[in-house]
Amino acid sequence: MFNINSSFQSQGILNNLMSLGTQLALSNTRLATAQRITTAADDPSGVIRLSQLESEVAEIDAVTKNGQRISNMLDTADGGLSEISDLLDTINTKVVLASDSGATADEKAAYQAEIDSAIDSINRIANTTTFNGTRLLDGNLGFNVSGIDSADLQDVRINSADTSSGSVDLTVAVTSAAQRAQMIYAGGALGATTEFTVTGNKGSYDFSFAAATNVATMETAINAQTEVTGVTAVNNGGNLELYSEYYGDDQYVAVNVTQGTFNFNGSITSDYGVDPTVTVNGSAAEENGMAINFSSGSTSAKFTLTTAFGTTTGSETFTVSGNGANFQLSPAASDALNIGISSVSAGNLGNDSLGKLTTLKSGGTNAISTGNFEAAQDIIEAGSNLISYERGRLGAVSRYTVDSTLNSMAATKVNLASGISQLNDVDVVSETANNQRLNTLFEINAALLGSLNQSKSSILSILLGG
Repeated sequence: MFNINSSFQSQGILNNLMSLGTQLALSNTRLATAQRITTAADDPSGVIRLSQLESEVAEIDAVTKNGQRISNMLDTADGGLSEISDLLDTINTKVVLASDSGATADEKAAYQAEIDSAIDSINRIANTTTFNGTRLLDGNLGFNVSGIDSADLQDVRINSADTSSGSVDLTVAVTSAAQRAQMIYAGGALGATTEFTVTGNKGSYDFSFAAATNVATMETAINAQTEVTGVTAVNNGGNLELYSEYYGDDQYVAVNVTQGTFNFNGSITSDYGVDPTVTVNGSAAEENGMAINFSSGSTSAKFTLTTAFGTTTGSETFTVSGNGANFQLSPAASDALNIGISSVSAGNLGNDSLGKLTTLKSGGTNAISTGNFEAAQDIIEAGSNLISYERGRLGAVSRYTVDSTLNSMAATKVNLASGISQLNDVDVVSETANNQRLNTLFEINAALLGSLNQSKSSILSILLGG
């Protein structure tokens, strides 16, 4: 007998087929894409979180590219600085060879020609070392400094500064004065033959004076060996005062008496200098004699105090402007890295008190023909120290700032990727089982619908006399 409910059954089965078809299509998509969330309807709250995670990954990818570019740029700068360092070594070798008393005029002329060529090469490297079209060593990436009184401060180099507001003022204050090592002999003319050794930062020299030798004679003799010992003598009203050439904690004067009586400062045998105490904008700086290094927050600077300024108390203010080299090592714009790279051309190598490397060229005040070999070597040493300082500073930025940031970003990206995977990756085993279940249910419902439709057709045919 025909069941009047069969039509309702057919509709129910058809609805099931439609629902199963939708679920099966979604399951097929998940298996094909390996993603659990294919549309916002799949997991509305999950889509929001997934979008946030993917945005963070995109930011990290952008910062990583910046970091890799910064690392490459710093490596390029270091390559140029390394070449300049080698050229300075070459120049120093030629000066030493020229200073030999056996060097002929022709040899000295050849050495001078090599020095001139090396200095020209230094300028060429400084002006042509580029990365992605940006000059790195000619001062193009340096900060601008104004308002400096050269009677107080010299050799000012700004390594970094926050000039986002346009400029920043730095106030250098000497709160306690620098001192040289000092020893005073107040015994007047010698009462007997006296022998002693004077030692300073450069080395030692043995002196021998006969009885009745006066202070003026000893002063002249000791000063004749200052280049050997690093100690100068002053006849101050009949007192013999011995001083280190320079100021600071690492400067010293020592006297070792081997014969006679030669007492200094109450029989002391040595004395050390004293570094000044310096602050910049109220924060303590690092002192090494008159050479000052300062780093606090976003500001880092290097400069030298003049003798007049460093041996008194007082302050000096100057202004820093410009941007240096701006690097983005974080998604946060406020975390920009500002690095100043000052010019390393020959006119900037050396220091303000000794002179610059350009003075070693033909016709310069420290050319070979002048015979100022010690002054020339001092300038070369100062230039080499400056290059070493720049290489060390940029190397530290590369290793401890750029590389560490890249490593941190890589670790963060791994964690974010794990979060994305946990949130959106399909459990293939579970989804495959679900897909098979849906396929089976779809086939069963399709078969039932087909059976019902066939039965219904047969019954109608009988009733209609077919």
